[in-house]
Amino acid sequence: MAFGHNPMIRDLNALSLQAPHINPNTQQASDLLSLSPSFSSWILHHQNLEELQMLSGFEAVPGVSPNAFYGNFEQYHSFQKA
Repeated sequence: MAFGHNPMIRDLNALSLQAPHINPNTQQASDLLSLSPSFSSWILHHQNLEELQMLSGFEAVPGVSPNAFYGNFEQYHSFQKA
């Protein structure tokens, strides 16, 4: 799990730590602005993959409750509303 989420955390840190140091109307500003939607798209893709395939697949394992990951789904959906 850490291998998958660590790059996302590092990307988010890079965006938030570097943004205050970038001058507007520069190539750096343009690069940062192109990275932001790319990062958002990556997070959304990861979330959808987990929800639609991975966690649902875990629930199909014998002995695992059919709604074992319902709390995870609710958390994901609450983030999408923001």
